[in-house]
Amino acid sequence: MNTVSEPSFACSESWRTWWSEPLLRSRVLDTIEKTAILLLFSHFLIALTGSIASSLRMGQSVVVGDAMLLVTESI
Repeated sequence: MNTVSEPSFACSESWRTWWSEPLLRSRVLDTIEKTAILLLFSHFLIALTGSIASSLRMGQSVVVGDAMLLVTESI
């Protein structure tokens, strides 16, 4: 049974040692922060694209910033 508990303890000690390094911890936290920002931005772009597509399907005009797209239905 000692052989089973030793590896998990060794992993736990290794993790603590690795996490206590300020530079590595900083890099990990920066990566997590950048990933979260990218996910939020991509979610915003998907929502914006869906909103524009929905408006275009209904034949409405879509205002994006200063540009205005007028869409007419063609049969």
